[in-house]
Amino acid sequence: MSTRDDVIILNEISEKTKQGAKDEIHTTLLAKITRVNNVKMTCSITFLQPALQQGEQVFPPDTDNVPIKPIFSAGKFMCNVPYAIGDVVKVDFSERSIDEILFLKHKEPTATQDYRQFSFNDGIVVGGFADENKYPEDFYILHTSGTYIRITEEGKILTSGEWTHEGNLTIKGSSTAEDHISDGISGKNHLHGGITIGSSKTQKPE
Repeated sequence: MSTRDDVIILNEISEKTKQGAKDEIHTTLLAKITRVNNVKMTCSITFLQPALQQGEQVFPPDTDNVPIKPIFSAGKFMCNVPYAIGDVVKVDFSERSIDEILFLKHKEPTATQDYRQFSFNDGIVVGGFADENKYPEDFYILHTSGTYIRITEEGKILTSGEWTHEGNLTIKGSSTAEDHISDGISGKNHLHGGITIGSSKTQKPE
């Protein structure tokens, strides 16, 4: 065998080795949620896209106990929305095992016990998708019922839906409404007892 043949064989081996290594590196795939626990923020998923392994399209196995990343979580604050069965989500795969940090709750730098990289075992749901952007110029929270909280491009705050507020409420400025109900009594249509009908007026409220 000539030296040239040896070089060709070595190159082929090198390319196959590189391809084998690439086959085990997964970055992002789309998946569908099949079960979800919005309290523990975990879900089960079915992948909607195949991965490439040795040139073949192979669907990863269905995966349980996949962590869900909140919209954000920092310090004393958190913002999140509940996922539902059937939601299409983006799944990223961590460079190293997530077991020690997310499941064993290690809070300090920790050497992983597993040397896997970008594995299907280390997927994280990082977001979902919508069919349309209903208010493309606004920042908003929208419910399928039509309830929303919007901050418009001009800086106005708009809301729609029923509100329930617990605790004291202080308004600096005027409050305008078709009617105000206080302890079940209409501010617009209430009656005063103990007065004589005529042109006189009641005294100012105390």
